Amino acid sequence: MKGKVIEWNDSKGYGFISALNGELRVFLHISTVQSKGRRPKIDDEVKFEVNEDKKGRYNATNVTILGSGSVPS
Repeated sequence: MKGKVIEWNDSKGYGFISALNGELRVFLHISTVQSKGRRPKIDDEVKFEVNEDKKGRYNATNVTILGSGSVPS
C-alpha cells in the first residue's frame, strides 16, 4: 500500500500515514522504517504494509520511504 506521512514527531519517533485517499489513518513508528539512514518527515510518500491490532487500530509495518534510494526496482 502507498500513502503520505501527514504527522511526524521526530523526537518521539512516531507519526501517522494517510492512505486510501485519506480514508485510512495508519500509525507509523520509526522502528518499522526500512530506509536506512533516512527518517520520515511530513509529506514523504511511503510504501508499507498494514496490521490491525486487538483494539482495531491500524499500524504500518515494513515502511519504505519512496525516493530515498532504498526501493528495489
